[in-house]
Amino acid sequence: MDFKNENKPLQEDLQARIDERKRKLGKKIFIRRFILILAAFIIIFFISKYAGAFNVKNVKISGNQKTKIEDVVKKGNIKTGASYFTFAGKAARKNIEDLPYVKTAKISLIPFGPVKITIKERVPVSQVEDQGNYYLLDDEYRVLEKMESPKEELPIIENVDMSKEKISDFLFTENDQTKKQFLFKIFNNKDLKGDLARIKLQEEMPEVTSKSGINIIFGTYDNLDYKLQVLNKVLEDVRATKKAAETIYLNKGPNPVLVLKR
Repeated sequence: MDFKNENKPLQEDLQARIDERKRKLGKKIFIRRFILILAAFIIIFFISKYAGAFNVKNVKISGNQKTKIEDVVKKGNIKTGASYFTFAGKAARKNIEDLPYVKTAKISLIPFGPVKITIKERVPVSQVEDQGNYYLLDDEYRVLEKMESPKEELPIIENVDMSKEKISDFLFTENDQTKKQFLFKIFNNKDLKGDLARIKLQEEMPEVTSKSGINIIFGTYDNLDYKLQVLNKVLEDVRATKKAAETIYLNKGPNPVLVLKR
């Protein structure tokens, strides 16, 4: 009689029972560990909460040069002792970014630590002259500040009505896309960049004056890419030959007209 074969089903059944017990035991151990970890987390959470770990203790602001700390705190509606759980982070960030010089704001809520606000500020690149005042603009044409005297290093933009504009407003919205595009291309032109003194945004006759004293008459806002290509060649020639250029006309036909100083 083959006892080995007869005992095989018994051995398999016994092994299956052992495996099942191990599986159940492992499941119980996992559940117990999970409950212990969850309980520990809940205990730590409530201890931290009642210890003030999730309350505003103070505010640490970095990256601000022109923006006042008190303005950031006020705009963000950040109050000492307030709970992190009731703090409206998205609204606070948006409100802080409404401040004129603030480009972006990042808010970090740190348990047992300060509320950290990291600010990236806007940089003025030009200024609008209107009614004896000067309005600083960044590269998105946001009004940053109103001044009584100009900043010498920044180009001046004329013929922009600022009577209805407020600090923090963006100029050249949908109704002024032509002028906005003109400014963008002028500011990014390789031969004009860094040499701009004044820009006259007249309705039909935009003009640019360089720091070297050259008046550039565009005539209209049409065919701007072509006009800038032609202008670059004229400016390269003027600088190479050291001609005493006074005015460059880009509205006298297909070819530019260069007028020299007498």
